[in-house]
Amino acid sequence: MNKCKNICFLLLLITICFWSDYVKAQQDIDKQAETLFKRGDKLFFLRNPTEKTDQQAISTYHAVIQLYEDNNLQGLLLAESYQRLGSIYLGSRKFGEAGDAYHQSLKIKEKLTDLEDSVFYKEFIFLGNLNALTDRPDSAEWYYTRAVEIAQRYPDIDDVERAYNSLGVFYRSIGDYRQSINFFEKALSVVRNDDPDFLKATISFTYNIAHAKRALNKFEESILSYHRLLDYGIISDRIYLELGLSYTETGKYDSADYYLQKARLSKSPEVMSTVYNSLGNLYIKKEDFDSAEFYFNSSQQVNAENFGFKNSFLARTYLGLAKVEMKRSKVGEALNYYQQALTNSSLDFDDTVISHNPQNLEQSISLLNLFSALEGKAGAFKKLFFSNRNQQHLQLSLDTYRQAIRVAQHIQKTYDNDEAKLFLVQNVYPVYEEAISTAHQLYRLNGERKYAELAFQFSEYSKAAVLSEMLDELDIKA
Repeated sequence: MNKCKNICFLLLLITICFWSDYVKAQQDIDKQAETLFKRGDKLFFLRNPTEKTDQQAISTYHAVIQLYEDNNLQGLLLAESYQRLGSIYLGSRKFGEAGDAYHQSLKIKEKLTDLEDSVFYKEFIFLGNLNALTDRPDSAEWYYTRAVEIAQRYPDIDDVERAYNSLGVFYRSIGDYRQSINFFEKALSVVRNDDPDFLKATISFTYNIAHAKRALNKFEESILSYHRLLDYGIISDRIYLELGLSYTETGKYDSADYYLQKARLSKSPEVMSTVYNSLGNLYIKKEDFDSAEFYFNSSQQVNAENFGFKNSFLARTYLGLAKVEMKRSKVGEALNYYQQALTNSSLDFDDTVISHNPQNLEQSISLLNLFSALEGKAGAFKKLFFSNRNQQHLQLSLDTYRQAIRVAQHIQKTYDNDEAKLFLVQNVYPVYEEAISTAHQLYRLNGERKYAELAFQFSEYSKAAVLSEMLDELDIKA
């Protein structure tokens, strides 16, 4: 009996000694790792990092990893080193390496059983960012949602507002503006007053909310938010631009002009092109067509100097110039501009023949611009028919309306977001009505039954489409 007790005591003593040595080894490694990790963080958090300093940081974090692996040990700094590597790789757009590093960080943290699940917070946000950047929206939403769940369970976690803002940015990027507003407002409500970035965060979230409200046609609310930003002393060409656009939509043209003119001081080609296009559209509303043409030509010049390839800015410029010529009753010139808008709305369409339209919708740069150009072009052909009674122009009008309807149906099936829904609610019904009217007119002129059948078909499509979009609009406005 005594012999058995002695053996048990000896085994216990050996275990204690072994555990003591293990703990001491862990502590020694953790201490060495901490020194290296801090060295890496000095490089990681540089205000203006370079490729050289990033590479030095990568080498330092790898040294931390090697230290743990050589001693067959785990530790929080091992996981954090992988996390830092992931962020450096993500910033360098090395998406594969970034994903591997973030997942390795998660895997290590899952093995450290004494940690709360709040330690996964940043990895979830970063993996959300990674998946959003690599066009995997379902995965991005999953990771962002996990981060929000942690933020809800641990409201005192550092950067608690970051999860809500990230999910808000994600929903904005896919056109779900209602959801984006919900999360931006939540981010705004949880940012702490004592946070050194409180003012910066407040301004950012307020701007995001205002932008989303304008996208939902809540112009008065967006105007209030933008003025709140100006009250903070933020002078921004983008805020001036957004105010100008919102005032245009509310019919306050003098205010719109005032803010759009202030936005002309921008040094961003994208902003400048949008500003000039917006001024062009504003002056069409003011029926000053010479000024409208001047601003559209200015946008075209900005585009030529800075882009030099097909893009949505240029498509919108040609759409604007076409509208100017339609207002002047110069239908031929308008048709040429509509055709140029079409060629700048599709990657594989360069046909300048005005009777031809792009067919491959998968190659569209912007389906919304494509629809607008087809709608305008169809209307121009119809107006041309009324001036010369040439049935060929009425047929071309019908063909173009049919293609516009095809684009609208494609948008309806492909894009389930607020931007697409609002666009269809505001635009789909008039196009169906014009297509029906054009088909009826052709039937009356030549008596061919196919036109009566087409008119009936458009009518049925119209009822289904309008009912669907009305239901969506009720959902949007809920």
